[in-house]
Amino acid sequence: MPDVHVRLNRSLFSADDHELQFLEALAEIVAEQMSCDDDEGDYLQLDPETQIDPYTTYYGVTTDRVLKIVLIDLSAFDYLARMDDIEARIASIANSAKALLPESISVQVTFHPVGEKCWFVAT
Repeated sequence: MPDVHVRLNRSLFSADDHELQFLEALAEIVAEQMSCDDDEGDYLQLDPETQIDPYTTYYGVTTDRVLKIVLIDLSAFDYLARMDDIEARIASIANSAKALLPESISVQVTFHPVGEKCWFVAT
């Protein structure tokens, strides 16, 4: 399932619940945009509550420029149906996330496709 890593300034949100609301909305956006047919032709409908788990890293050093950027890194399987229009999908994620934030904040989204020959080890 898609991995969603959000880098942002800790002071961007006035309260922890505002940050949580943003992350929940972002999970819904990612689930909508990254749902697609898998390579066998079966539709993969992603559930934002159980299959998308955004996590945050806060900037350690802050400059005026860093204070105004939210970076979103996505990793997900490189299904052909998803990759056919991946640029439109990540642009939609960026625009939808931006709409949730103050006007002065910019959003950058990076997508890392995970191929069939990729292995993960967790301990």
